[in-house]
Amino acid sequence: MVRPVESEIAVLRQVAREIRESTEESGYKVGVAVRQHGAFSQTRGPASALERSLVLEAARRGASQAGLTFEAASGSLDIITNCGDTIRYYRVKHVKLTAAGEYKVICGEGSSLLVTEPESLLREEKWILGYTLSDDHTIERLIAAEIVGWRGEGPVCLTLGSIIVLTDDPSPRGFTSTDEDLPGFEDEDGDGEIGDASGF
Repeated sequence: MVRPVESEIAVLRQVAREIRESTEESGYKVGVAVRQHGAFSQTRGPASALERSLVLEAARRGASQAGLTFEAASGSLDIITNCGDTIRYYRVKHVKLTAAGEYKVICGEGSSLLVTEPESLLREEKWILGYTLSDDHTIERLIAAEIVGWRGEGPVCLTLGSIIVLTDDPSPRGFTSTDEDLPGFEDEDGDGEIGDASGF
């Protein structure tokens, strides 16, 4: 893995800042919404959908402000950077922090994250722009990490390379996931450009 240059990390931090500030301003509305009916709080599903909507909207806004291209994936978003001979696709995705201080990332077996791109003149890399959430529906941590492998069938556990912390929080070490606690992988996958801005 080649670490992105500092200018690329800087624009990712700009996107991360927009995500964090947006959820700090509006995260409380998720709690307000799920309290409107008892059925909304019986599972994490309604809250998770609202949290994801807040994060993705902020990510789109942050990418536009940073001059980055982004594309829709069903239920998610890819933020695209183009630096030198490498194009990186950063999938905005909820991740979990385990008790051991490692990141767990899962996706469906049909996810485009698992598709190997044909060789081209430009190297293409698939990364995660991951976020963890607190109980009050605000962001705890934002990270970037390359997807270096995966394992499992059905829900697939991603293996991440070195973690780049996009907030001021300390970074857990790189993670190879397990097959435990797999709900929530339904936020994958698809294509369709929904925004356009100049890359690097």
